[in-house]
Amino acid sequence: MRLLSSALAVLLLLGLLTWLLLRGIDTNAPAHAVTLKAFDDFALAEASLHRDVLQARAGLLRNYDHLVAAEEAMNNAVTRLRSHTQMQGLDAGPIERLSATVADQQNATEQFKSVNALLQNSLSYVGMLSTSSAFSARDAQLAAAAGALAAAVLYVSRDPSPDAVKALQERIDRFAAQAPDTGPDTEAAQALLSHARLLRQIIPAADETLRKIVAAPSAQPLEDVRALLSAHRTEVEATAQQFRLLLYVASLLLLGLLTYVGLQLRGRAIAFETERARLMTRIERSRRMQTVGSLASGIAHNFNNIISAILGYSEMLEARLARGVGPAKHLDEIRQAAERGRDLVDNILTFGRRRDAHARPVQVRALLAESASLLRASLPGDVELIVGDVAVDAVVSGEPAQLQQIILNLCFNAAQAVQGGGRVSVTVERCEVGAARPTSHGELAPGRYVCLAVGDNGRGFDERVARRLFEPFFTTRLAGTGLGLATVREIVHDHDGAMHVESRPGHGSRFEAWLPAATAEAMAEDGPRPPPLGSGETVLVVQSDIDRLALDEEMLAALGYEPVGFEHATDAIAACRAAPDRFDAIVVSHASHGAAGLELAHALHRVAPRRPVLLATASTIDVRTNVLAEAGISELLSRPLVSTELAAALARCVRPGV
Repeated sequence: MRLLSSALAVLLLLGLLTWLLLRGIDTNAPAHAVTLKAFDDFALAEASLHRDVLQARAGLLRNYDHLVAAEEAMNNAVTRLRSHTQMQGLDAGPIERLSATVADQQNATEQFKSVNALLQNSLSYVGMLSTSSAFSARDAQLAAAAGALAAAVLYVSRDPSPDAVKALQERIDRFAAQAPDTGPDTEAAQALLSHARLLRQIIPAADETLRKIVAAPSAQPLEDVRALLSAHRTEVEATAQQFRLLLYVASLLLLGLLTYVGLQLRGRAIAFETERARLMTRIERSRRMQTVGSLASGIAHNFNNIISAILGYSEMLEARLARGVGPAKHLDEIRQAAERGRDLVDNILTFGRRRDAHARPVQVRALLAESASLLRASLPGDVELIVGDVAVDAVVSGEPAQLQQIILNLCFNAAQAVQGGGRVSVTVERCEVGAARPTSHGELAPGRYVCLAVGDNGRGFDERVARRLFEPFFTTRLAGTGLGLATVREIVHDHDGAMHVESRPGHGSRFEAWLPAATAEAMAEDGPRPPPLGSGETVLVVQSDIDRLALDEEMLAALGYEPVGFEHATDAIAACRAAPDRFDAIVVSHASHGAAGLELAHALHRVAPRRPVLLATASTIDVRTNVLAEAGISELLSRPLVSTELAAALARCVRPGV
């Protein structure tokens, strides 16, 4: 989990680095370069406009296309600046003021073009008429006046001062006084006089318009726009610098995190090698446990053969005797003793082989009372057994024999620790665990638990022994087997519980078995129920032991079924093949090893695939679920057969609705 968190942190940092890198890149630089180019284009276009209007005023520029091109260049530059300010979300006031100034310049330019066209046209006529040979040929004085008038016009066109304008007006008046009213020079004199008077009016107007164009207040709005964009550029660069600094810090963090992850992985690799060596040691121990498992299986098989007859005949006799009479009570004690013997045989298999436990609600108070009676009879006389009060609602879900094994093993272990006399105490408490709680040998998930604690005032043990307490075959006594506490931990683990141990040398020890609690309602629901009976259905039974076959047939008959027994597997297969619809169910209780029973069940299923097959076996440890499904087995029973278990299984298979 820690490595997963570290890997997630690395990915998050990589994403942060990528984001910081993108933010640290100066993405505004190309746009800023475009704005600088727009400023240069605007300044160049404005200078070109001023140059061209001056040339047009001097009469050196007759074509106004250059003026139009300069105006378009200025408009284009303003458009680019406006687009940039809008894109960056900046104040539009400066660019709008610049745009208004440009519009004023363009209006003045249009006005200048109109006035200047008249001015240049009139200047041309004045020059042409003043140098006409008609005046000099006919009237020398008129010719002199025309020349003086032309000179005054030319002077005003170069210097439109008030004195020059006044002098021009005087020349106009003199020429008007000398101009003939009739004759051949009248038309030319009147034309010259008209153009001179026109120039007297438009030259000052043209120069005034020219001054407006050249002196247009575009410098301040342009500077405001430049200052706005420069400030924004400075802000963008500062932000990018901050992100680059953050990128540097994040890179250092990532480097540190990667170093940490590398050290963690190295530690995990070392731990893996250590665990590997430990597992190799455990493999060697497991080989020794296989021998224990084989021995346990042999013992279970032999004892089951003995117990099967006791259970079978006691159940049959119990059905024929009236309840409450002396023989019935004795028979009930015999049956209970046989069942306990069968449970003890199962307990032999608990450590050597894993098997499916038949869990049911168990009242700890009754279980502890029964165990206490066994302990008081078996513990040494100098060991005092103290059993605390147990609440009635202290209920756990499990197999009673295995739960009793926990109590017995822990108490025997405590009694061995108080050699020479001492005290062994047993207490039971109901506890609520709100959050995950670690224990010395496991961890408790949140929930309700029953804590079974066994304490003693013996010699205790140190931390080194505590770490190896539950290892198989580990013991501190020469006569010990090393399986008692290992079996306890295995049973507690199978019941989804955990062990907790506290001890100090010379101060005794305390063993706590935490088991998940069940409800009292579940205990009530699990009370004794009469077994469901059959309705004359035919059941095929295969049993290699002729005596047990007779017992199984009598048990089926007592349960309301019609049994048809076969001692040999070949006879059963032949009968099933001859009339597969004759039988409603098939029970295989072969006394040989489990593989033969599976093969027989599989063969019968192939012959009668629509009939349920029930397999009875002494141990289910070597039977896998997929193997049972392939063999067509509907139910798995314990051998020897128990009437209640057999009745319930047949009811589920033959009459599913019951």
